[in-house]
Amino acid sequence: MKLYNLQLAAGLIKTTSSAMDYESLTSKSFNFQVAVSDGASSDLQAIVIDIINVNEAPSFSQTAYTLSATEGAVSILSIRRIVKLTLVNCNIH
Repeated sequence: MKLYNLQLAAGLIKTTSSAMDYESLTSKSFNFQVAVSDGASSDLQAIVIDIINVNEAPSFSQTAYTLSATEGAVSILSIRRIVKLTLVNCNIH
């Protein structure tokens, strides 16, 4: 997946998405060679753009989740990581 677009005429490097997810990036650093010229002289410069990690607030991808199990059956529920779990309006019989 391409993460950026080069707009050479405007001299811009733009991301292709509204937000990059640091944890899902395979490369955290991007290298470019930038050339400038005034018509008489020119210069070349290496530029490195490093993507840094920001500790964003956790969020759920859905507004509601449903779990069910058959009575007497052995079931396994895999949850990546729970920081704090609070049950609200939960009736367990």
